[in-house]
Amino acid sequence: MDNSISNYFKAFEELRKINPQMGVQQAQTFIFVCGNEDNPEGVCIKDIANSLGFSQASASRNVAAFTDWTRHKREGPDLLVAIEDPQNRTLKKVSLTSKGREVKSHLEAVLNFGELPKEGKG
Repeated sequence: MDNSISNYFKAFEELRKINPQMGVQQAQTFIFVCGNEDNPEGVCIKDIANSLGFSQASASRNVAAFTDWTRHKREGPDLLVAIEDPQNRTLKKVSLTSKGREVKSHLEAVLNFGELPKEGKG
């Protein structure tokens, strides 16, 4: 298998450690938010929906799967946070939590180097 393809496979395996049943739309949602991390206010759920071709309801469900509490009222992985925009309460801004930034770094390492950095080695 080509190394770059193999690295993508490994990155998806890292995402599946979060949720073994994770679908492609959920993975796309997390990766989209990672790619827009430079926006200090976060990215709107509406922008996620429009950019990825999802309905707003689907984008909202996919975001909820990564928050501290899922829409099924279960503890979630706490990788994303969705905060109501105080100037427009119909909008929610989504950004990475500190744990989400760690997962993003792990995914970048896998994609760039094919593996995670070894613990305790610097």
